[in-house]
Amino acid sequence: MNKNKLYLVFDNLQTVHLSKDVGELISGSEGSTCFDALIVTSTSNRIAKTYQDIKIVNQKVGLLPMVSIRFFVLSKIKSEDYLLLYHGGLSNYILALILKSIKPRVKIILKLDFNDLIVQRFIHISGLIEKLKGLFRKLLGGSIDLYIIETQKSFDLLKKISPFKSSISLIPNGINAIKGYDWDIKKEDLIVVVGRIGATEKNHELLLKAYSTAKNLQGYKLYFVGPVEANFKRYYDDLCHAIPSLKEMVYFTGNIDNKEELYHFYKRAKIVAFSSYYEGFSIAMIEAMYFGCYLISTDLSVAYDLTLDGKYGKIVPINCQLLTIMKNGGAIDFVKYIHKNQDQISQSSWFDNSVVLFASTLDEVISSTIDISNTRENAQRIFNEYNWTKIRRVFNETIR
Repeated sequence: MNKNKLYLVFDNLQTVHLSKDVGELISGSEGSTCFDALIVTSTSNRIAKTYQDIKIVNQKVGLLPMVSIRFFVLSKIKSEDYLLLYHGGLSNYILALILKSIKPRVKIILKLDFNDLIVQRFIHISGLIEKLKGLFRKLLGGSIDLYIIETQKSFDLLKKISPFKSSISLIPNGINAIKGYDWDIKKEDLIVVVGRIGATEKNHELLLKAYSTAKNLQGYKLYFVGPVEANFKRYYDDLCHAIPSLKEMVYFTGNIDNKEELYHFYKRAKIVAFSSYYEGFSIAMIEAMYFGCYLISTDLSVAYDLTLDGKYGKIVPINCQLLTIMKNGGAIDFVKYIHKNQDQISQSSWFDNSVVLFASTLDEVISSTIDISNTRENAQRIFNEYNWTKIRRVFNETIR
């Protein structure tokens, strides 16, 4: 029996996206999906024609690739099919509106993939332009049958406002683990930080400064795993001039493409640290905790979910204070404000106070014996709750 099709529209698809939610959410490798999946993209990147059981259609990159992709979908999709869109961009809302007007039975799903500050921007709309944008979204949002958000706090906020409140579901991202973690590897006194090192939103300057001023590190080494931005390397070099001992404590691995090599760091490390201003549903965070790392993080929605509101990690509540400062200062687009005013923020009293709080949290966690049985318990919970097999099942049940 032929299944209905699910068309996923994703501009400029890259191979790395396929092993994340873009590919994993719609894979039917266990025969669990109620559809045959098709990703439609337009990219100059080398991309396979299939991923697991998903067909990939790469439209030729031309002057208007976004139009080409969406025209392809409009011409191929049938009334019984599904359309999955990512992010709330104007082109996706217009596609949904056109499609609903000609094939109203197609079920349209929008995976919001919002970070914390985008959610806050929706909640605290101010200024004429933002209010007009909000009205526009409400008008176009009626074409979306289902919105998906990944974290509990974001879900609780968005379900109170239009256009989300009557049609939003909580479906997190997951991990590719196929079995429980082997605890035979001995944990070491390591703190790992994974991602694009020095990217503005990661706020790694705060983490490095906090580490350099912590009073009770007890020999814990700090490993930055990922490609390093030039500005952050300069920041590190300047700090080393003031504190030469940092050179023996802080290490940069560079980018690691091999997943097994990356997992080896998670398996060895006792602590994983996040100092980000904002995150979506971080794959690095969930992977590290699956491999038994104790989480120290700024107050990110995903961190609250993965630690059960701090039961299995330490949350450092500093981003909420910065958000208040930005609101009081009249900021509208909080993400843009941070990227534009990073230098000013890093020289503010908020930054200095946050360094002290993060450093004291490091001291507190390191000076106390980290309860490995506790991290094991949480690793098993994450395996049970956040594996893709379970999440795909929830997704299938939700869209039917």
